[in-house]
Amino acid sequence: MAGFGGHSSKQRTPSMIPFSVDVLATEHEGLLILKLRQCSVVFGFADIAAHAKGEEAKGATLFELVRYMAKGGEIAEPAYPEIVKMISCNLVRSLPPPENPMFDPEEDDPTPEASWPHMQAVYEFFLSFLNSPNFQAKVAKRDINQKFVQELLEMFDSEDRRERFYLKTVLYSVYRKFLGLRAFIRKHISHIILRYVYETERFNGMPELLEILASVISGFALPLKADHRQLLFRVLIPLHKVGCLSACHAQLEHCVIIFLEKDDSLTEMVVNGLLRYWPKTSSQKEILFLNEMKEILVGMSPFEFQKIQNPLFRQIARCVSSPHFQVCMLSHCHRMRRNATECDGMRSMSNVSVFLPAAQVAESAICLWRQDRITTLIKGNYLEIMPIVFPALYGISKEHLSLSIVDLVRDVLQTFMERQPLLCDELATVLIPQNNTPFSVDVLATEHEGLLILKLRQCSVVFDIADIAAHAKGEEAKGATLFELVRYMAKGGEIAESAYPEIAKMISCNLLRSLPPPENPIFDPEEDEPVLEASWPHLQAVYIFFLSFLDSPNFQVNVAKRDINQKFLLEMFDSEDPRERFYLKTVLYNVYRKFVGLRSFIRKHITHIILSVINGFALPLKADQKQLLLKVLIPLHKVRYLSTCHPQLQHCIFQFLEKDDSLTEMVIVGLLRYWPKTSSQKEILFLNEVQEILVGISPYEFQKIQNPLFRQIARCVSSPHYQVAECAICLWHRDRIMALIKGNYLVIMPIVFPALYGISKEHLSPPVVDLVKDVLQTFMERQPLLCDELATSFRAERQ
Repeated sequence: MAGFGGHSSKQRTPSMIPFSVDVLATEHEGLLILKLRQCSVVFGFADIAAHAKGEEAKGATLFELVRYMAKGGEIAEPAYPEIVKMISCNLVRSLPPPENPMFDPEEDDPTPEASWPHMQAVYEFFLSFLNSPNFQAKVAKRDINQKFVQELLEMFDSEDRRERFYLKTVLYSVYRKFLGLRAFIRKHISHIILRYVYETERFNGMPELLEILASVISGFALPLKADHRQLLFRVLIPLHKVGCLSACHAQLEHCVIIFLEKDDSLTEMVVNGLLRYWPKTSSQKEILFLNEMKEILVGMSPFEFQKIQNPLFRQIARCVSSPHFQVCMLSHCHRMRRNATECDGMRSMSNVSVFLPAAQVAESAICLWRQDRITTLIKGNYLEIMPIVFPALYGISKEHLSLSIVDLVRDVLQTFMERQPLLCDELATVLIPQNNTPFSVDVLATEHEGLLILKLRQCSVVFDIADIAAHAKGEEAKGATLFELVRYMAKGGEIAESAYPEIAKMISCNLLRSLPPPENPIFDPEEDEPVLEASWPHLQAVYIFFLSFLDSPNFQVNVAKRDINQKFLLEMFDSEDPRERFYLKTVLYNVYRKFVGLRSFIRKHITHIILSVINGFALPLKADQKQLLLKVLIPLHKVRYLSTCHPQLQHCIFQFLEKDDSLTEMVIVGLLRYWPKTSSQKEILFLNEVQEILVGISPYEFQKIQNPLFRQIARCVSSPHYQVAECAICLWHRDRIMALIKGNYLVIMPIVFPALYGISKEHLSPPVVDLVKDVLQTFMERQPLLCDELATSFRAERQ
């Protein structure tokens, strides 16, 4: 493969020149230029065998150049163009199209650069060159020009996070040293962002570019220039409209906040810009906007607040009334009866945690009133703000099903009442006729159970939400009846035996349905907006009724088990709506707790509630419980998107090992079987999990797994990915693990010593070398003779 602007590996192969760093500092600059030209040869790493010697020679020469530059070696003027040429040949290239068109930088494993060992050395050399005490910006500016910087900026689209990290550091050093390039760098970063917003919505290095901009903005002098303001209003504010905002929002928010800290007169235009791009359909983005608005309000002056209070609080009022829901955990008010059926090993629990609905967007909006600074701003403007937000708050306080949301709203209304009682009474009087819907809950508790059954049958009617106009009155009546039933059950109403099948039937009619095929075949639950259930208001009320029914003090398991059976609700976990899946998880956990006969079935088919279930296993563990660990949880480590569930999976495994440490050997062997080969991100997760397992392992179990485990750790220590190597080396910094190793030096040292000794001599990262030297020093103190023997053997093999 020909180098980009450099030599082809087919033209010539560099010969190995002996290391002579000190010579470079004293001899003519010709030797430095010769080595730079050797390193300008780019090899095709797809065919390693064909260029093995050349690649090894180039790697050694690059390492020599890095050491020379790090020691402050002299840089003659003729060497500057050769240095920039060598850097361009190795770093500037046409990036390949993504192998996965739906690549997600947060979840997917990036495509690593095959030539990364050489590229890393070039980046290290470039940084040492820029930071050298002998660096002359006036000489270098002839070669480090706009074209070169533009090519570097385009490299930020690399999928490899390691390269983007180096690029960020390099570009900021260039920005700091080359005053004449600053305007161009800002302009081209703006161009990349605008292209991302209006054309592609795909650029891997957007977070890193925004981090650079944050540092650049921090250095802007006051008063801000016109082009600096344009960067905010024409580039950063429109960036809020992108669909994948969550990937770079933290960095974007930081940039905006820095601008406002420098000049708070920009606040009005910033807030109006955010309101212009406020999301209409994405609740995830809406929460990001609310959090950003909270940070802006915290630092806002009263004068600027008065300019934007009306449009801002109209939007906040809409958010308070948002239909988007999440599920949050609240402590249930009922205590378990001592003689009730309990989960295995869970008799010590005195109360149960259940999940009730809370409006996530609404909650974020209401929580603005809990910030002291924001409350202070609102207090001076009650007469303008109260008429805007009071209708939404008052409506929620009367109609919302979530006690947590109602409590938050009532706190806000109480504050309003204390400050402006007459205005509150006037606004409430206007709203009372709209919210005075009569209920007959108490009648249900005193009349014959026939009235309860009648209302259950009324709620068993399912309307076609697609045709709202045709069933408007029926849907409204059903909603009111469901709300009435929820209140009745929450108050502990009586449940006759004849009502149980009707309750199960009503729940089944509303919840059990054929789920439609996904509208998006490549749906990504982390990024794409799910298809929300059109009938969610009714579904939500049914789920709340179901939870209240299960936790009612009048609930009879022996009666209910005829209708709540194995087929109940399991298939609904495939719903795209995360709100429904959260309710289902809560419902299934309550069913597991109450119905002993269904526990075996749930263990086989449900993994969503496994974390809570394992904690209740009694000792000794049964065969099917061990199979859950070995045949279900361990193979789960092989999935591609492991990071989305790894903390929960790791916790499940730790619970098993805490109950029975004899499972340790099988767990370690299972992890080694599924150890990732190409994903450094997953490899770090595996190392962290192994580290926590070793902390709790017994010496007896450690001896069983030390050989295969430390062979894998030795491979990790030698990993070309420095984070993997660092994570593996850090195992020796845990006291408990070191105590285990000390008793088995003679077994472990021959396995790991070659990898550690090699890194101590060759690795480019000083922190990694320091960590390794600490480990080797510990070995030397404990087994000096064995260390000398292993070191001699290692050097002999290398020669």
